[in-house]
Amino acid sequence: MRPSLGASLQAFFCWLLVARSAGDAAESFQAPRLIRAVETGNVPHIVKGLELHGAPAVAFLEHSASDPTGFGLSLRLIETRGESWEETTVLEGSPTLRVFLFDAAVRDGAPVVCIGVVEDSVTTIRFLERHGAGWMELHRETVEADAHFESHLSFTILDGKILALVPDDSTSYRLRLFVESDSGWTSAPVTEAGARGRIDLISGAVVAGSPAFAVSGNAGTALGMKSSDVWSFEQVAPGWGKVATWQGRPALVSMFSGPSPSAVSFLFQETPGGLWTAEPLAKETTVRSADLAVIGDVPIVAFWEQDPASNGLQLTLAQRIGDSWSKQSFSKYGGNWLNDIDVFEVKGRPYVAVIDEQHVPGNQLYLIRPAPLADAFRRGDSNGDERIDISDTIWTINFLARGGAAPPCLEGADANDDGRLDLGDAVYVMNYTLLGGPRPAAPSPECAGDPTPDELACAAPTCEA
Repeated sequence: MRPSLGASLQAFFCWLLVARSAGDAAESFQAPRLIRAVETGNVPHIVKGLELHGAPAVAFLEHSASDPTGFGLSLRLIETRGESWEETTVLEGSPTLRVFLFDAAVRDGAPVVCIGVVEDSVTTIRFLERHGAGWMELHRETVEADAHFESHLSFTILDGKILALVPDDSTSYRLRLFVESDSGWTSAPVTEAGARGRIDLISGAVVAGSPAFAVSGNAGTALGMKSSDVWSFEQVAPGWGKVATWQGRPALVSMFSGPSPSAVSFLFQETPGGLWTAEPLAKETTVRSADLAVIGDVPIVAFWEQDPASNGLQLTLAQRIGDSWSKQSFSKYGGNWLNDIDVFEVKGRPYVAVIDEQHVPGNQLYLIRPAPLADAFRRGDSNGDERIDISDTIWTINFLARGGAAPPCLEGADANDDGRLDLGDAVYVMNYTLLGGPRPAAPSPECAGDPTPDELACAAPTCEA
């Protein structure tokens, strides 16, 4: 039996194609969007992004304008309301009250914060949750830590309950674990993490249904995981690190900021409990802070590095696509603290909150968003001329095989709606237009939004709904 025209053309075009799938392409980010100036001065520039009511929100520390002494630090929360912002104060600083550490998350649609507070020379760890227009204190406990070291605390939410790991002495060599349960709160020192030197950074995640914390300091990064009520810590990286979960296993971004060279690497276990693999993202450059998130099974790393053009700092976003990394950099932005970058997820898409220190006076708080999605398209219309014909097949092949212009709407070019853009879509349109094959999946021939959303995006609308 003779092969069909579609099969013959598919075989002919196969040699043209490079081994890539546009459905796996890296997220395209917009330039950083300024939220507002932040008066932080020489204090920890901690920023945390959240998804609240399907929109991005950002929490951060700031000097209290009403405090002339400069001691008071306040915790603010900014939420998006369309194109505007709504700002609230979680806890206001004063000449006798200073918020020096915090972490934030969302539970049942409400923001929850864990904060380190010095008030009247007493240091407490406090847990607060927003209820309506106000904040309710869930728990408070005195610890021995003070506000004169660069450290951090972190918490995760497991089965609806909070687990927090915090510093617990004035030199930050000791840790304490807080656990929320139906019967109340408990806390206990985590001795398994001792004798590892000064602790500068803590990050937490839930890995395979269990809590995990990366603890970093001058002895490197150790990953602590809990099994059968027993914590075990494994030395993983020489520098600072932050942990996330990827494919059911722990993964870290590691920052080594030695004299030379500096480096940022992505580390992961090939198998649960197995050996660690390191993939360098930047080396032999000036590296500052970094953060890691896994969104839609795609690891995304944000970090400050040296800008080769200006010899200053630039913000780089790296995404792991298949077995390789795609990078996007923004110059004229730079930071210097361990926690002034946060990668977070909103409606399945990555966002990045940063505090840029390269503006004088003061600093700037920015939000980096993905390129906007078009509201409407016609599936099968690869070239955006509002028709579906053989020119759409040619456009898709030219893009995939010869590096031609990208379809203005990748969703529209995905004729078979399998969430990828590849040769199958070109053949699908050719089969429909020349051989009477099935029509492209909805929306087609109508112009409408995507009834089956996936990772593909539209740079601009290609038709009017």
